[in-house]
Amino acid sequence: MISVLDNFCQILFFLIIIRSLSTWFPNSARTNPIIRLVYYITDPLIVPLSRVVPRLGMIDLTPMIAAIILIALQRLLRSIA
Repeated sequence: MISVLDNFCQILFFLIIIRSLSTWFPNSARTNPIIRLVYYITDPLIVPLSRVVPRLGMIDLTPMIAAIILIALQRLLRSIA
């Protein structure tokens, strides 16, 4: 069970990276069905965090904070196993 959660965190981590990189191409990001799926999967983590984490001008730190949380969760799961 712990390995399943660990793998889920790893996949979610990579999806957050893909989401962050997709912001570099704003025209194709919203029309591409794969990117829309990535947003659909990552929104439950990113949207609540974005209400708490302040923006630094044009820079949104929310994906980085979410990635750090996932890494910490993975380390916790690995220490339990």
